[in-house]
Amino acid sequence: MNAEAEEAEEWQPPPVEGRVPDEEEMQLKASNGRYYLADVWKIVREFPTAHVYGPCRTDVDGLVQALSTDASVHGYKVVDSSSRLDGVVHCMQLAIAWHQIVHEARNDKVVHIIRRTPENNGTVLMLQRQEHLRGQCTEFAPAAFIVLVGGQQVLFTRDRVLPQADTERMVLMMIKQEQPPAPAPTERTVLDEYLELEEKELEPTLAVPNMSAALFRQQINTVNELMKVMGVDAPEAQEDATVVVAADDPKGVALSVKASGTDGVHVELGPRK
Repeated sequence: MNAEAEEAEEWQPPPVEGRVPDEEEMQLKASNGRYYLADVWKIVREFPTAHVYGPCRTDVDGLVQALSTDASVHGYKVVDSSSRLDGVVHCMQLAIAWHQIVHEARNDKVVHIIRRTPENNGTVLMLQRQEHLRGQCTEFAPAAFIVLVGGQQVLFTRDRVLPQADTERMVLMMIKQEQPPAPAPTERTVLDEYLELEEKELEPTLAVPNMSAALFRQQINTVNELMKVMGVDAPEAQEDATVVVAADDPKGVALSVKASGTDGVHVELGPRK
C-alpha cells in the first residue's frame, strides 16, 4: 500500500449530526467522493445515531397500507421499495439500483416509499448526502424515508417527519400534481382548432421526454459490462442506469449520484479537489 492509499484509508470525515456545516465543510463533502467510491456504507460513521430508526410522528412501516386506498382512486399503486437498496455497497451498484426506481416512478403510476432500514442504512444515508449537497435536506439527523412520485422526490429526515395525517396529505398532493389538468369547458369553433394546430406546428416543444425502454436496457447492459471490468457485482434484477464516468484515474474522484434531466440518475467521477 503506497503512502497516498494509506492516507486515504486513515482519513475520516467528521460527524455531521446536530449542527449546520459551514461553507468549508460543504466543499469537503462535495469533493471527497473517493472515500466512498468502493463502499458507500462508510458514510454511516458520520451519523452517531445512524442505528436509530424511530420512533417518528408518522408510522413509516404502515405508510404504504395507509395510502393505498386513496392513491388507488387516482390510479396509483403504493409500494415499499426499501429492500431494493439492500446489499448495495459500490457507488456503481447504487447508481443502477437508484436509477431503476427513478425510472419506474417517472414512467409508471406508482408511489415508491423507501424506508431507511438496517439493511439499506448506508445506501439511504448516501442518497441523503446527495440531496443535502443540492440543498434539498439537512444532515441534522439521519433520513427516515423517501417518497418518489413521477418526477417528484422528497426525503424526510428523522427530525422533520410530519404528523401522520400531514404526511398522507402531502403524498396525495404529490400524486394529484402528476395528474393532467382537466380541459376547460369552452365553446370551440373550427377556427380555434385550426389556430391551435398551427401553433403546435410553429412552436418547438420544450418538454424533455422520458427515456425509452430500449435506451434504458442499452444503458444497463453498458454499465453492467463496465462493472465487470471493474470487478464489481451488479445488483440483482436491475434493468437500467444512466452512468457517466468523467475520469479514468481512480486515485482521486468526486462521487455524485443524482437525477438527470430526463428520467435517470448518473454518477460523475471527477478529480478530488
